[in-house]
Amino acid sequence: MDEYAGRVLAGRYRLPVLSSDAYESSAETRAFDTYSGQEVLVRQVPLPEVVEAEVLDADGLPEGFRPGGDTGREAAEPSVARAVEAVQAAARIPDHPRLDQVFDVFAEGGSLWIVSELVAARPLSALLARGPLSPYRAAEVAADVLAALRVLHAHGWVHRNVTARTVLVCDDGRVMLTGLAVGAAEEALCGYDVVPAFPEEADDVVEEAVPVPGDYRAARAGAVAAYRAGAVAGRAEPAGAALPVQPSRWRELIPEADRADDAGLRPGPRASNAGGAVSAERSRQVRMTVVGPVTERWAPEQAHPVQENWQLAAPVGPATDLWALGALLFRAVQGHAPYPEESTPELVQMVCAEPPAFAEECGPVRPVVESLLRQDPTERLDIEELRGWLRSLVRSAPEPEAGANVVPAPAFDAGRLPVVRRRGELVRRRRARVPATSGQHGRHKRGRAVERAPRPARAPRQRRPRSLGRWLLVLILLGLVGAVAYAMVFMPKEGRGAGSGAAGAQQENAVGAVPSASSENRGKPSPEPSKSAAPPSGKRSSTPSSTDPQSDVAPGFVLREDPAGFEVAVAKGWQRTGKNGRGQVVYAHGAFEMIVVPGRDSTATYGKDPMKYQREDERELQPFRDSTWATSSGMKSIDVGGRTMAEGQFTWQGSDGREMYVRNLAMVVGGKYHVVQVRGPEAERDEVTRLYQQAYSTYRYGG
Repeated sequence: MDEYAGRVLAGRYRLPVLSSDAYESSAETRAFDTYSGQEVLVRQVPLPEVVEAEVLDADGLPEGFRPGGDTGREAAEPSVARAVEAVQAAARIPDHPRLDQVFDVFAEGGSLWIVSELVAARPLSALLARGPLSPYRAAEVAADVLAALRVLHAHGWVHRNVTARTVLVCDDGRVMLTGLAVGAAEEALCGYDVVPAFPEEADDVVEEAVPVPGDYRAARAGAVAAYRAGAVAGRAEPAGAALPVQPSRWRELIPEADRADDAGLRPGPRASNAGGAVSAERSRQVRMTVVGPVTERWAPEQAHPVQENWQLAAPVGPATDLWALGALLFRAVQGHAPYPEESTPELVQMVCAEPPAFAEECGPVRPVVESLLRQDPTERLDIEELRGWLRSLVRSAPEPEAGANVVPAPAFDAGRLPVVRRRGELVRRRRARVPATSGQHGRHKRGRAVERAPRPARAPRQRRPRSLGRWLLVLILLGLVGAVAYAMVFMPKEGRGAGSGAAGAQQENAVGAVPSASSENRGKPSPEPSKSAAPPSGKRSSTPSSTDPQSDVAPGFVLREDPAGFEVAVAKGWQRTGKNGRGQVVYAHGAFEMIVVPGRDSTATYGKDPMKYQREDERELQPFRDSTWATSSGMKSIDVGGRTMAEGQFTWQGSDGREMYVRNLAMVVGGKYHVVQVRGPEAERDEVTRLYQQAYSTYRYGG
């Protein structure tokens, strides 16, 4: 509660301390409701200057507005009253998991304040600031937004405020749509009637009517019917004249007083025909100031200017929200809006006269975006068609690559022995039931002679788990005894010749074994190894390798003893680059290269976990972490003979635009990290794997 020690709104909503001085510059902030004891979200909607200038009191402030007073909740200005009514109507929409809840609305201090649910989420605009979304993720977001719009359209509402700021991405991945109440308040302040009306004949299809001179209500009915039928009505003609069809120029001469009755046609302040045009254009100009240069909120039917003879634009309806959704999809994938947004008048003019920018990078969602951003609302996708498109895109999304923190589970071993339980409550032997005799119960069989039925043949007795375990233990012991006897009889002894001594010394050097003293040599110092058993040039040591070395290097490879103190199998013809400033030894040939780092980084600095070192600290994988397009797979830890290693497979896009495929191994040897990495073109994965396997199996360090 200490953080909510700032200004109190409406006598109950306490703002944070930081917001008390800067609330005017913030469109929304958290607050504490002292009545309910809950945290809420408070959004501020500043009143346009044209509204504040209409009704002023003696002090020069709008009537009914006193900061901190209760009179702010009873605003006398008609536009403000309509805005409050619009928000209250929006709050009556039934709760839905894709929509936020609106709790309260009041006017205070020259602004409207809308109190709504505080959702643990971030706006989509914050995610887009870090980079665009993939087409499939954008389709997921659009599908959730469309689910919310379907609910609003079913209740007669048009959202009119679908933007990257009103789409919330929750912590669990869900998407919610907010901003309905704010958008309704802003539209009402500009002079539009956004609250849906449901007359009894609202669902009836009006037949095309032939307007008569001066009968503007009949002209409006004919225009609406023609628009719903996919046609476009021209101006009122004399009786008996047909309505011309002009697909992209739907206009009609209708006085403002009749126009305001239809919620689907952009209503404004009631006036005469000439005055109605002026009022409607004035409302559009005010909306340009309130809304600003946001493409999603300027569908062509909202942006068309009003002419002096009152040419009516296409009505604002569900297709308007679909335009906003198309612009949002374009922005989410392309990283920018389909129209320039430096100036509101320029944006409004371009929306009416120019097609949107090409959706070149939208990939599979490009047909959807182009269909939604058409100027004629009747040519845009239907909401159900759009729903089917988005669901198909989401289903066809490729499987995501395993993340860097995912460790694959070990493969299932079908030959592994089952767990042997003790006989008791977990495993109970079932007793064979005595077959029932005719008319006699089992407990009376001792009292009288009963003719016994022949016993059924017993099934072959199955071995119990306990006896099976005993036999396996006996077999294992016999195998161990046989192995020891074989080693004592047939293994070469010391001193059988120089050749055998050299082989024994080589085996000792490879696996790090120490010859055990025989019974006759106990207590005596071990004999010195022969010269043939000594490590050549001091390159080899008894330090164990990452894996047991192979006796033969694969054809086409040669075992190189590097001056840096390690051995590794390299393809013939590869050239070595001297140790560079990053501690790397590079062998390269054509588009392939192998990078070896023999003990540059210590475990004292980077810790003893090679998986963490490979994922976060290894400098050879820094291009993977910096690349905007990169994948990882096969990340796993390996413990062999006390040696800890980590390996993985990576792809990234290099600075030259090539896609690289990389196999990487990081191991700990003597408190130092050793790295063996093979790189090559992404299209040559098999060759990179072949080179890496030879390097992996033959790398030994003797420094």
